[in-house]
Amino acid sequence: MTPLALPARWRVVLLPLAVVAAVAAGWALVDPGGTSVAAAALLAAAGSAGLAVVDRRRLASNVAVSARERDELANVVQAVFANGPVGMAVIDLRDDQRGRFLVVNPQLATFLQRTVQECETLRCADITPPGDDLTGRGEDLLVVAERSGRTRVAVERPLLRADGTMVWGLLSGMVMTDDLGRPDTLVLQVQDIDQRRRLQHDLHRHTAFIEAAVTDVEVGLMACDASGRVTLFNPAAWMQFSGQADAATMPDTWPCDLWPRHADGRPFEPEELPLHRALAGEVLVNEEFTLTRADGDLRTHLTSARRMLAEDGSVLGAVVTVNDITDRKRDEDEMARLATSDHLTGLPNRRLLNVRLGQALDRPGQQHARVALLFLDLDRFKLINDSRGHDVGDRLLQCIADRLQDGLRPGDTVARMGGDEFVVLCDGVLGELEALAIADRVCRDVSRPMVVDDDEVVITCSVGVVLAGEDASAHDLLRRADLAMYAAKDAGRDSVSMYRHGLTTAVSRRFHLERRLRTALRDDELVVQYQPIVDAVAGDTVAVEALVRWQRDHQLLLPAEFIDVAEDSGLIIDIDRLVLSTACRTAADMEGELTVNVNMSSRQLADPDLVPFVVSMLDTSGLPPERLCLELTERALIDAGNGVDEALQVLRRQGVRVALDDFGTGYASLTYLRRFAVDVVKIDHSFVRGMLSSRHDRAIVAATIDLAHELGLSTVAEGVETPEQGQVLADMGCDRLQGFWYSRAVHSADLPRRPVA
Repeated sequence: MTPLALPARWRVVLLPLAVVAAVAAGWALVDPGGTSVAAAALLAAAGSAGLAVVDRRRLASNVAVSARERDELANVVQAVFANGPVGMAVIDLRDDQRGRFLVVNPQLATFLQRTVQECETLRCADITPPGDDLTGRGEDLLVVAERSGRTRVAVERPLLRADGTMVWGLLSGMVMTDDLGRPDTLVLQVQDIDQRRRLQHDLHRHTAFIEAAVTDVEVGLMACDASGRVTLFNPAAWMQFSGQADAATMPDTWPCDLWPRHADGRPFEPEELPLHRALAGEVLVNEEFTLTRADGDLRTHLTSARRMLAEDGSVLGAVVTVNDITDRKRDEDEMARLATSDHLTGLPNRRLLNVRLGQALDRPGQQHARVALLFLDLDRFKLINDSRGHDVGDRLLQCIADRLQDGLRPGDTVARMGGDEFVVLCDGVLGELEALAIADRVCRDVSRPMVVDDDEVVITCSVGVVLAGEDASAHDLLRRADLAMYAAKDAGRDSVSMYRHGLTTAVSRRFHLERRLRTALRDDELVVQYQPIVDAVAGDTVAVEALVRWQRDHQLLLPAEFIDVAEDSGLIIDIDRLVLSTACRTAADMEGELTVNVNMSSRQLADPDLVPFVVSMLDTSGLPPERLCLELTERALIDAGNGVDEALQVLRRQGVRVALDDFGTGYASLTYLRRFAVDVVKIDHSFVRGMLSSRHDRAIVAATIDLAHELGLSTVAEGVETPEQGQVLADMGCDRLQGFWYSRAVHSADLPRRPVA
């Protein structure tokens, strides 16, 4: 090999470069200070270049290196330096030139995105990135290298490229000394590890992310090795299986006694556990387990598991996810229950009733034992609800529900349809008589007095009964039972009605009447007429009673034809208000000092706005309060509840008078005379009608007049139809008289001031 002509400085660093080449080739230097170093370097350089240049034995025998061999060594080193796989450089360590690059190979220049000539003008500080954590790292390398002497050092450092970007390199090398043993040069080797560092950074970032996710996720995660030993679990898994929410109590290894048990307390066999099943090759996807936790709590888990395989297909282990869905299952069960049950009473609702009714109708063998349906509606429940409050009404419904359930036969169903309507499904009824007997028992159970908020409440119900035929559907049975219930209401409430063909027409008429009545209120078809009340002695008209009439299709309908529908539908309140406002305005315009009597329904009395409305009507019309008399029946007082007493007291203090209507027809009239402060007692027309022919009726009328006078009350006798009745009543001391003998109800303009002859 022809020797190369090397620059003087190259020849100075020949031996260091040879050492670097030896290091790169992985050779061990025997004696860094003798000829064996050169020999080893030569052999290493030749090995790096793929050349066989010298006999190993001769070099190993410490034979002096000839000039020719040194030239060959220089050539090999130059080739390795110029064409090696890593960047290489020689750095000056002398005090005045410390850190300056003396020689740089093309690989290092390319790594730094510079030319070789540019690099040989730089110092270590020029390629050291700025920043608190990076400043001075190049100098640190020199210090570390000098401190280590000729021992090879290696550090990872970021280097600054020409464009200002950073790139990571693995810096290794050795410090060479001069003849006096002082640090002279650093032979540096730079490997590109930027991609590896970036991969390590990404791996660390992903590992940190996975660790945070596994730690903080609410789903339990567990993994095992190929033998089934648990190697990993997160806090959620520990909490779900141990019941301990504090992650600080989590051990490093999974306790063997922490595996849960079956819902019945039996321990799981190893092959039943999801991890072991996954190891065997089974894939679990959202499989539901109900098990007993270590603390004894019964929990439900949704579990998925699969095994992990290596690249060669061998089993590495298995991983399982466990999600505690106990609370969710409880909520789902509760939602399912609410979807099929009434929220207030807990009874089945309409949806569940339809399901059970359909099942009963589809059951074979119904020709001997039939299905009966009882449709139950509470009488005057809306009145109680309005007068005593919705809380009392709700508790009353709950009491009714309990009674209905207690009275059921085995296998029967009672459901709440909404409001105050209930349905009883009776399966296996032998016939109509048994169905009616069940309905009668239901009526008796409902009508027994109940105590709600320390107050006794009595309520009745109307029941419609229907038996299923061969062609009956669930919808048809419910509709027919509903029609039968309305028939029971039409019969006077507190009764039972069996469905018969033809009821559809009658109930349809009732529905039609309600719709027409609503329209009548809107279109002012309801009018007010007045019946005179005369002085029993002088015969002059001293008061009038306001009575509502329905002017429909050129006919005048009396209250008896529509008042029940008005009460059941709640329209009675609007009707009462219409009559009161009209009567006050009319009476205010009448000549004289006539008093106007206005009937108050139980719904109107229960209205919390009763007092403000009455006072407002008086103020608007200008009618003095003492010229208004409110007529109340015993039934209305009973239905209105306790609140009416205070309302009447307020109105009486304003000057409004109060009359007890239909006196004598109830069982507690005397009690109500004592309880309520009334001004007038109106004797019922039934006693007046029989007064001349019945000694008992005559005695009752006389006793009522005397009692009223003893209490300081005035009396009015209703239903006077003959002059003889009027004379007898006057002789008994009755104060005022009212009836057809004097006048029927007429328009205000037609009121007579004297009795009809």
